[in-house]
Amino acid sequence: MNWKKFRRKMRRWIRRHRYPLLMTCAMLIISALLLIPPVESGGSGDYSDFLDALAMRESSGDHEKVNRYGYMGLYQMGRSALEDAGFRHEGGDWTPLANSYGIYDQDDFLQSPDAQNAAVTAYHAKVCMYIRHYDLEKYIGTTYCDVPVTRSGLLAACHLVGIGAVIDGLKSGQHTYDGNHTSAAEYMELFSGYDISAVWDS
Repeated sequence: MNWKKFRRKMRRWIRRHRYPLLMTCAMLIISALLLIPPVESGGSGDYSDFLDALAMRESSGDHEKVNRYGYMGLYQMGRSALEDAGFRHEGGDWTPLANSYGIYDQDDFLQSPDAQNAAVTAYHAKVCMYIRHYDLEKYIGTTYCDVPVTRSGLLAACHLVGIGAVIDGLKSGQHTYDGNHTSAAEYMELFSGYDISAVWDS
């Protein structure tokens, strides 16, 4: 076989058919991409994994972070959340429970990831109690703003906007947002799929 002639013929053939070849390649690539399953929102794991994901979302894992609204720490907890957790009095003073973790002021709290973990766990247990008290469990298995409602999704949404706003959103079916215009539905989707029985059943 004369390879030089063969290569010349092949080059001519490719030049004549280059557009159909390109279209075929493009279709093959598109077909392959369609076979790739979409990345699903939500996570998996236990409550500890839930907290890890929440800390990364809220503060990028920075236990010293304080935002412009005064929310602070790994989980960007505000005064009302710390009151529910039993770490602050309504007047603003730190409680004996907080003192037991060495917390006497904001700087102490920001320097103690252990205290922040204890505070958010106590807060989440209280939120789960509120969820049951207000019978929000009836929404589990339904959808809110096209997002499936789950236990961990409800907890995350309440962490973001508060129990009252979540109740209003579920009743109206409308979006509700925090001060940064992040929607409760976004958190409900992002944090679905975690086993939060550690705080749900406490």
